[in-house]
Amino acid sequence: MAWTRAHINYRFIFEVDPRDHLDSWQFMEMSAFLFAIASVVLWVNFALHIDHNSYICVYVLLGVILGLFLMPVKTFYWSSRRWLIKSLWRILFSGFHRVEFRDFFLGDEMCSLTYTFSMILLLGCAGANGWSNLDDVCNTTQWWSNAAFLMVPNTFRLLQCIRRYADSGDAFPHLANGAKYSSTIVTIWLASANRIVGGTSWRSVWVASAIANSCFTSLWDLLMDWGLFESRTKHRFLRSELKFERTWLYYVAIVTDVILRFVWITQISPSFFSFGHSVHSATVAYIAAVLEVVRRFLWNFLRVENEHVSNCGQFRATTDIPLPFSPSPAQRLDSDQTHNEFEHDYGSVAVGSPTSPRAAFIPDSP
Repeated sequence: MAWTRAHINYRFIFEVDPRDHLDSWQFMEMSAFLFAIASVVLWVNFALHIDHNSYICVYVLLGVILGLFLMPVKTFYWSSRRWLIKSLWRILFSGFHRVEFRDFFLGDEMCSLTYTFSMILLLGCAGANGWSNLDDVCNTTQWWSNAAFLMVPNTFRLLQCIRRYADSGDAFPHLANGAKYSSTIVTIWLASANRIVGGTSWRSVWVASAIANSCFTSLWDLLMDWGLFESRTKHRFLRSELKFERTWLYYVAIVTDVILRFVWITQISPSFFSFGHSVHSATVAYIAAVLEVVRRFLWNFLRVENEHVSNCGQFRATTDIPLPFSPSPAQRLDSDQTHNEFEHDYGSVAVGSPTSPRAAFIPDSP
């Protein structure tokens, strides 16, 4: 909804069918439906709480949601589910497909869901041990396999960067972006070594690596993903073309993104950040995961906006193609009226799109 109001052509960016895609109301409808299912299953779980047998409802809930997502029936927004399934399949085999915007966008979303990946091991261990004595038996933070799960999303993105370099031959930004994900993988491994092996040396190396990684990723967010800090712009520290009207939101996003990139600091001394109160490490990890989702939520808006602006700047998409002749005043007035009405409804369109009233075919650069 925010992209539509800002006239950002996300349909073209994500390569979805403009005649068959979910609108904001359908997204909320689907979310409400899944929330209703979760509520029913949780109610049954609490109503039948006998020993540990009722925890089977957790797996029932996951099974129902996964079944609804994968069922090959032309109902419950099958075309949109099929698009997402294909996109996830492409991510699973990163490096074997030409990388498109939706591939690395969803890959970045997965990088913010590493906490969810770690829950896969916990659910498996909890089920195998009857959901009892989990702190001692299923302390997955002490497992190297947990570190491997946390590295999976960043490994996908690293493979995508290598594939983009192989296809384009451009070392920058693709190999530099790959170095960013490599540094994240190293930081995850060092964090796991600090928890499992322990010792002052491991902690010092992990903290140094985490600081370097947070600085690297923060700068990449602001300069590359969002395209900010251009020189000679109307709004200081921003870019020349902004699609969202409230410029103060950009400054809030900049500060929030940088702060939340360093949220791992809370894991060094949880009691310090909880004002001396004893806080379980699992609680700190959960709060950090929620804050990362908030950071990614803000990142999404400006990342897609920057992609739209870049597309228009490089004529991959445009709202206005100059004609090789001068139209009459009456033709210009009629064309401007049609153009304004269309942009209000759909935003900028892809060059050569048959739905554009001013579209013309421009061949891709060799």
